[in-house]
Amino acid sequence: MGESAKLVGNAYAIYWMLGIVWQAFVRHFHIPLQPDLLKKFPPGWQGLALALVLGAVIAPIAEETFFRGFLFAGLRKYYSFWIAGGVSALIFAAGHMVPGAILPLCVLGFLFAWLRERTGSIWPSIAMHMLNNALYFGVRFAEQHLSRS
Repeated sequence: MGESAKLVGNAYAIYWMLGIVWQAFVRHFHIPLQPDLLKKFPPGWQGLALALVLGAVIAPIAEETFFRGFLFAGLRKYYSFWIAGGVSALIFAAGHMVPGAILPLCVLGFLFAWLRERTGSIWPSIAMHMLNNALYFGVRFAEQHLSRS
């Protein structure tokens, strides 16, 4: 378990470093990113709780089961890690239907595939996916409530 947690931490650090560079790039070129998904939920703490359950628990389990448990694993039987990881990551990114986030979502999907490859389990990618989504909703919630002060 300790090794998996370390791999998740390393993968997440890589994703965040690349994310910082990507944010600067999209701001410079005025590329629209993902809309605020928290606004799709009721306002306040109840909306945050619902967003966390649906977006940071259920969605990561469902997405990782499909993309890494089924798609990546199936591709990996016939192709190298790089091809299976790249194809599953590209489909994962495209499936989110956010053109301005294709590259970071592709990187994220590839890191999830890397975790699956390294550990032989989808649980580390589920954990990282949950962490990422929970942090996203938490930051959006804080931004909305701090801006009102």
